[in-house]
Amino acid sequence: IDFGVLEDCVREVMDSTSSRAFAILNPLKVTISNWQGSTLEDFEVPRHPKIEEMGDRVVPFGKHVFIERSDFFDTEGPEGAANNNKPPKGFKRLLPGGKVRLKYAYVISCDEIVRDPDTNEPIELKCTVYSETRAGVTPEGEARVKGIIQWVEASTAVKCKVNQYDRLFKTEEPGKESGDFTLDINPESLSTLDGIIVEPSVAFDALGIMGAIRAENEKETEKQGSGEKIYHSNLSYQFERSGYFALDPSSDMKQLVFNRVVTLRDTWGSATEGDTRNAAKQSQRNRGGEKEGNQKQQKQKGGGGGAGVVEDARRIALRAATILEAGPHPEAGSLIVCK
Repeated sequence: IDFGVLEDCVREVMDSTSSRAFAILNPLKVTISNWQGSTLEDFEVPRHPKIEEMGDRVVPFGKHVFIERSDFFDTEGPEGAANNNKPPKGFKRLLPGGKVRLKYAYVISCDEIVRDPDTNEPIELKCTVYSETRAGVTPEGEARVKGIIQWVEASTAVKCKVNQYDRLFKTEEPGKESGDFTLDINPESLSTLDGIIVEPSVAFDALGIMGAIRAENEKETEKQGSGEKIYHSNLSYQFERSGYFALDPSSDMKQLVFNRVVTLRDTWGSATEGDTRNAAKQSQRNRGGEKEGNQKQQKQKGGGGGAGVVEDARRIALRAATILEAGPHPEAGSLIVCK
């Protein structure tokens, strides 16, 4: 089975079973200049956008929040200078002097950038919040803000560790070209990120499942355990715009650890799309443009497909389907055709 198909199956299952949560992998601090005092405002938001039975979670909002660094494009800084002081085409998130909506909360505008004196990189944004835009409202007469980004309130944020797993090999057939599969190992198959910031509901959920596991272990020690076993990985999330993650057994009260199970989209498929397209064209030529040559080879061998045809058939990517009819291939006796 093609590995991309397996990942799609994982996404399909985890999409319907995993709660949503805000998680900031590369935090950038935002200070709301016109927010009064240190008061917090709670937003009740759904755990899953399509499954009401999962209930709601509480997401606090206050004067200081964190956003993803990639959700701000610094046209006035180093990355802007590398792009002619223009944002990338289609970029709809936050810009200097621009506006963006914090998901479920308010629209903010970027008024000032605090920079690192050595690198000139932004380390804090000072912004204005527009209270009349609460919970998705666009005031009459104003243009709707298109960009929507995630965020986490600073004083209630929980730091954790993330293991970002990726494919172990860079190619579908490790070692085919070189004869040494170790040369095709993906050096970025695991990257560990510390200081990840998640919303407080994630910590509450994690403490709950760790408590349940501890209670179950105590029952097993007393030989009273029964029912379905609970695992840390039973707690899983879609960290919005990042991927699907599950709680790692090494988690404890001091530090939560999450493992990335799969990305939101097939990044490997898009990276190799051009190669796949070229391979498909070549395969089509082999089946069509060289048909007469294949037929001559088959006649010389008394029917039956050549070894090359069989090898190609064994390397196809399989997908789930219902077989309605099966019969012998008209040009290769060692193959069957399924409809």
